Amino acid sequence: MVKETIAELIERYRTHVWSIDEDYYEPEAWLALGARDRLELRRQELTAHDLDELEAIDNELIARRELVREVYPSGIPQPLSHWWWYLDEGPQVRE
Repeated sequence: MVKETIAELIERYRTHVWSIDEDYYEPEAWLALGARDRLELRRQELTAHDLDELEAIDNELIARRELVREVYPSGIPQPLSHWWWYLDEGPQVRE
């Protein structure tokens, strides 16, 4: 299996987040959350530019939180540092 580059992961995350809309959110939300998990696992490889892009996409994910939280129940066992799994608690979870 070929390991995705950071640029590919960021683009995949961006694509899934921007595809979350009222008509088609369930698969895209799950895919966005999974892509965000993979980026977090490789956080040490991210450049300052990558981190800026990630923050911008994260902001968009937060803006779409009402749809994302419809996809998963609260209380999924994830570390609190993986704030994107706790969007049901509001936008402040990232802080």
